[in-house]
Amino acid sequence: MTSPDSAPTLEHRLERVERQNRRLAALVGLLFLTTLTALAWHALAGQTLEARRFVLRDARGANRAELGLREDGAPALRLNNPAGRARLMLFVRDDGTATVRLSDARGVHRALLALGTDGDPHLLLAGRDGAGRLALGLSADDVPLVEARDATLRSLWPAR
Repeated sequence: MTSPDSAPTLEHRLERVERQNRRLAALVGLLFLTTLTALAWHALAGQTLEARRFVLRDARGANRAELGLREDGAPALRLNNPAGRARLMLFVRDDGTATVRLSDARGVHRALLALGTDGDPHLLLAGRDGAGRLALGLSADDVPLVEARDATLRSLWPAR
């Protein structure tokens, strides 16, 4: 039999048990989610993620970088300015040529570094109009090649 003095004690004990029950339920839920996450992580570890194109977007949704295949099938990495214009391109064609291309903010190609099919390096620097002004390279027998052109693209100084 319960005395009137023990009624608040029973009520207090019941509230404490209910609080503990809620905490235990929350802990079980957290443990379940943690276990599920660990199992998913373990199942995906070592897996390969495959796609034809990956796009990196900034907080405004602008395309800032891409890794993918060009129209000619060459794998390419493209880094863009905030306006979405390519500033840096890297690609390797099927014929073995490798290219690094730098463009200005307007999208005009200003510098090109390439390795030809034979592995010979070439550097082209272009004017604001995109026309090549200075070309440097090495021939197959390691002879330096240099050519400078004026605004009309007339050769000013070819050296071989």
